[in-house]
Amino acid sequence: MTLRIALLLPVLLLSACSTLSKVSVGPTYDYPAIVREVLQKGLVEGDEAVINKYVAADYIQHNPHAEDGRAGLIKFVREMQKAPAAQRITIKVVRLFQDGEFVVAHSDVWLGGPLAVFDVWRVRDGMLVEHWDCMQAQPEHSVSGHSMLDGATTVADKDKTDANRKLVRAFVESVLGRGEVEKIDDYIGDECTQHNPHVADGKDALRNFITSMRTRGARFSYEPVRVIGAGNFVLVQAKAIRNGRDTVINDLFRVQAGKIVEHWDTIQEVPLESANSNGMLP
Repeated sequence: MTLRIALLLPVLLLSACSTLSKVSVGPTYDYPAIVREVLQKGLVEGDEAVINKYVAADYIQHNPHAEDGRAGLIKFVREMQKAPAAQRITIKVVRLFQDGEFVVAHSDVWLGGPLAVFDVWRVRDGMLVEHWDCMQAQPEHSVSGHSMLDGATTVADKDKTDANRKLVRAFVESVLGRGEVEKIDDYIGDECTQHNPHVADGKDALRNFITSMRTRGARFSYEPVRVIGAGNFVLVQAKAIRNGRDTVINDLFRVQAGKIVEHWDTIQEVPLESANSNGMLP
C-alpha cells in the first residue's frame, strides 16, 4: 500500500498543479479587437447589441459631449444615427495598441469634417470601463507636408517598451513641461518626422516652435498626466494651458534606437460645459 501511494503521489501532485494553474489564469481577451468592433459596429453602425456586450453598465465617460454609463453612450450613438447618411460618423483606425489595462486608438474620423482623434480606454474582464478622447480638425495643408495621421503604423521593439516610456516621459517633462529646449538633442533623432500641421520636420524646427510658444506672450503650460506605451509607440495624455484656456493634449511618439523619430498630436480646448462631471483628463 505504501509503495502504491508513493507511485501515485507524483501523479496527484501534477494533477493538482495543473488544476491550480487553470484556476489562477483567467480568460484572455483581445481588447484591440473589441475596441475595433465597438468603434465600427457600435459607434459607426449603431449596433446597440455590441455596446451592451462590450461596454460596462457603469462606464465612466470623459468625452464632454456624452453622458456617463453605457446608457449615456447608447444615447450619444442614437443621436449620431439621426444625422443624414452623408453626415454620419466614419472611423478609420490607423494605429491601435494596448499597454496593460489601457488600449489606444489613433483614428481618422469624419464627423461633419475630417478629425484626427486619439481614444483611450481602460479595460477590465472583457469590458470597456472608462474612456477618454482628444480630437482636432485636420487642415488641408501642413507645414511639413505630412498629414496628421500618415506615417509608421507597425508596433515594433516590444522589449523596449519600458525604456521608451522613460525616454518620452523625460522628454515631455523637460522640454515641453519646463521648456528646456537645449536638451532636445538628448531625446530627438537627427531625422524626426513631424505630423503637427504647424511644425516642420526635424529637431531644429521643433526647438524653434517650442521657443516661440514660450516667448510670444501666450500663457502656456504642459503637464503629462499619463504615459502609455507599446514597443516603439508611446502616448502622453497631458493637461495644458494655451492662451489662458484649459486644454487637453495627446502626443504620440515613435522611438527608434533610443531617440524620438516621429510625432503626432491632437490639441483640444476643454469646453466650459460638459454632459458628464468627470472632466477630460485622467
